[in-house]
Amino acid sequence: MPFWNQTPVLRFLPFFLLGILFGFYEFGSLSILVCCALTVMISCSAVLKRIQSGFSLIAVRSFSILSYCLIFLLAWIFTLLKTEKNYPFHFSHSKSSKYVVVLKQSPVDKGNTLRAEGEMIQLKSDSGWRVCEGKVLIYFKKNELKQALAYGDRLLFSTVPALVPGPLNPDQFDFRQWLSTHQVYHQVFLKQNEFVRISQHEASALVEWSINLRNKWVKVFHDNGIRDQEYAVLSALILGYDDEINQETMRAYAASGALHILSVSGMHLGIIYGALQVLLAFMNRNRFLRVFRAVLIILFLWFYALLTGLSPSVLRSAMMLTFIVTGQTLTRSTNTANTLGASMIALFLFFSPHLLMQAGFQLSYLAVGGILFLYKQIEDKAYFKSWLGRQIWTILSVSIAAQAATFPLSLFYFHQFPNYFLPSNLVVIPISTAVIFSGITLLIISFWTFLSLKIAWICSNLVFALNESVSIVEHLPYSLLSEIYLTLPLMILWYAAVIFASLYFIRVRKEYLFLFLTLLVALFAFGIQRAYEIQHQQRCIVYHIPKHTCIDLMYGESNIVLTDSFCLTNKNLLNMAAQGYRTRCGMKMELSTYLSIDKPDSCNYFSGALRIQNNKIVFVKRRISILYGNEPYANLTSNSKIIIVSANARCFREFLLYFPQCKKIILDGSNSKLNGTKWKEWCSMNHKEYYNTSENGAWILNLNSDLQL
Repeated sequence: MPFWNQTPVLRFLPFFLLGILFGFYEFGSLSILVCCALTVMISCSAVLKRIQSGFSLIAVRSFSILSYCLIFLLAWIFTLLKTEKNYPFHFSHSKSSKYVVVLKQSPVDKGNTLRAEGEMIQLKSDSGWRVCEGKVLIYFKKNELKQALAYGDRLLFSTVPALVPGPLNPDQFDFRQWLSTHQVYHQVFLKQNEFVRISQHEASALVEWSINLRNKWVKVFHDNGIRDQEYAVLSALILGYDDEINQETMRAYAASGALHILSVSGMHLGIIYGALQVLLAFMNRNRFLRVFRAVLIILFLWFYALLTGLSPSVLRSAMMLTFIVTGQTLTRSTNTANTLGASMIALFLFFSPHLLMQAGFQLSYLAVGGILFLYKQIEDKAYFKSWLGRQIWTILSVSIAAQAATFPLSLFYFHQFPNYFLPSNLVVIPISTAVIFSGITLLIISFWTFLSLKIAWICSNLVFALNESVSIVEHLPYSLLSEIYLTLPLMILWYAAVIFASLYFIRVRKEYLFLFLTLLVALFAFGIQRAYEIQHQQRCIVYHIPKHTCIDLMYGESNIVLTDSFCLTNKNLLNMAAQGYRTRCGMKMELSTYLSIDKPDSCNYFSGALRIQNNKIVFVKRRISILYGNEPYANLTSNSKIIIVSANARCFREFLLYFPQCKKIILDGSNSKLNGTKWKEWCSMNHKEYYNTSENGAWILNLNSDLQL
């Protein structure tokens, strides 16, 4: 039987997903869409009657097309209806003087602040108190918070939530977009005296119980002598608690291609499912026991999913395994591809269609899809007589299949590729499996102190071996291919190339090889074009970093960064703002030079194309002056047409005497709002262009505008 006849869900799934995409970006009017859906539904009924009265190929084709259109429209309508900000009682639709919110998580440490997600339940308008709904992100000042807040606390405050702002730097991580996939669109900053906790334990008792249980089990690891990053990794691997993992460990796992180990994923749930199948095998004797066994397995899978935070990969695995267990219990043959598609649709219906826009959800389903369609094909290409050889080849086959399906999307999101993912997974997967079993065993026998200490010692050493193995891989030469920039069209081309390569690998037909090679040539041509543009680019960028200054001067693959002393010693802050655009522009980290804007070196760079002296920049014959703080302006006199104002440099009356040819004033993020207002008024009075990065985002000067990246 043809594959598509066995997988009816996969036939209409693309139209369902396309409808969700249109709904997520809020294209179209709901009333018009409903009318269109009703029209298509009536047309479907008419065509179906025509088919029943007498077979017609045209009618059958028409019915198929109309069915796909109906699925597309229904998914579109469903997504709009499930978008919370469109609800009539959403808090953003009413003016209010007071709000009541329930915390949906315990506040998480974010440096100087604590952050938690809350659910609005009541607001006070002119007509009095009324019920409302909608999610909001709440920030608390960490050093001001006098009471420990937790999941289920109900707070009263009067500060009006504001829309989450978008990124002010090009290619910067779009936190607003990420929050929108979780249906969070507003945020509020609360000081200690701006809110009151009016009650506790007001949210889901089941969720609160699971959070308390997870905290209790995390404490079990600590109480049994597991410390430092072994404790952090074990808590993340078993229970999804990753708050203790430091950046160095996270970077090592990413560079080795084993980052998926740190998040509770389908692999974890699959291991638990396999163990439950073995442990409950005795319940296969009769139908009643089989049903009871299936209920136990499904309940435990969803309990574990709830315990670990309902991540996209766990949701996918739990839903898919639920379908598989149900099919096996009812003695129905299940097609795995069909089950995968059905689990996706079920997640959209029972949880949210916005899951589709989450990177974790996309990567999880792509990985399983790659394993489903490619794993057996790869494994069958080689056979090993020894048991160990077969196990090694199985792990390698799974890793290759998953990586083939996910690497274009990973490059698009994360701009890096772990070159040693095969040897890394060969070591990491067996060790992590042993860690999962030993960690769960430790939780089960934690009441028995003597034995639990022995198991904890084994578990700690296994995690130590796991951490050391990924650290060794990270420090191998060329372990990570980084700073790769992939546009959406190029990602689609890469996926097309992967699909045709896979088809040729499976069926060995010349057409697939020809299409694959054609796409490779096209990708190679785009790469040459991009390399040419990078080699000839000349740009000046003033990034927006609140309270700080960062000016990037790019010439080919090299760049000079003028920044303040704080950013020089805290590169993470600078990278958060600039790394995305640098990757887009093809900058090489080893060719970057950092200078202090307080006292920049007087020197020539890029073979004389750039000259810096006393806060005066001459870059490809463009003259730019920097007013920094309380620098004496008499020393900066120049004929610069562009003036960059930093560190609250004041606006003074004699400005035009020092800078007679000034045409444009650029204010960066190190200026206060008051200073920005004064400069704006001065520019308006003197007919000068005004640009403030805090309002308009990073300022970019492309000195060869005919070459666009």
